[in-house]
Amino acid sequence: MNDARYGLQFLSVKAFGDFVIAATSLERAAPEDRARLSILAGDHLRPLAEAVSPACGLTFLGSGISGVPAIFDTRRAGARAAIRSATMLRRAVRQARDRSTTLVLDKNGWRERWLATPQGALALPTARNIYAAYDAFLAAAGIVFEGSVSAKGGAMVDAVVGLFPGSRVAAKNLPFHVVRAALAAIARSGKHARLFLLEGERPDLEHSDLPFEMVPRRFEALIAAVDSVGSVIGADSLPAHLAERAGRPVFVLSPRPNIFWLPRSSLAHDHWAVFDADLDLSLARFLDVK
Repeated sequence: MNDARYGLQFLSVKAFGDFVIAATSLERAAPEDRARLSILAGDHLRPLAEAVSPACGLTFLGSGISGVPAIFDTRRAGARAAIRSATMLRRAVRQARDRSTTLVLDKNGWRERWLATPQGALALPTARNIYAAYDAFLAAAGIVFEGSVSAKGGAMVDAVVGLFPGSRVAAKNLPFHVVRAALAAIARSGKHARLFLLEGERPDLEHSDLPFEMVPRRFEALIAAVDSVGSVIGADSLPAHLAERAGRPVFVLSPRPNIFWLPRSSLAHDHWAVFDADLDLSLARFLDVK
């Protein structure tokens, strides 16, 4: 790729975190280059996009698919639903894409290539981490980076740590013993913990003896919760990437290493651990960051 001044339209049709990663990465571009960048988003992302309000162009597909397309959720939705959604999605991409720009896919998998047929598209390069992949692609396109995006509202409370234990993927939910260990580590550090539960996501923790704050199932409420704390400890899920976008230090806990999807700062500072790690040591290092 050269640095010709062509427009780039990034296809985002998967999970909520993927959209926030795309928005966060594109918003690092300097204003004069940001005008070249836009996102072509799935309809299920509209409520999140309205809450995030990314500082780049934004177009919705109008595919009629209300949730994560079954082609990207085959295990749960089944093969028949996946085939149907793939057909609907490809038609919508073909009709909605801006032909004056180059379509960009987040990976070069067969599903992504199929959606871009017949016009074709570019893909992010192979990289150790998704944020690094965006950086490499944008740099190759001649994009000048302005820096990290600061939080849009909400007071920075340095001594307050937000704990977000839930995930849309149940296997990524922080187990009870991990949540309790994280709360204990925060207390030992002298900081104040706020345990946030998204409404209906963690009934097991709602019925425990842990003190928590219920977050209404609205993206604006979740973003406000992230913005209200100085740092975040959470699952490998959307709140971690909202924290990255808000400029909050974030520590990610997951059932197994998942380097590719870590927030930029988590990877850069080694702020992550698996559930069965020595959490006391790992979290102590994170909580001691000034």
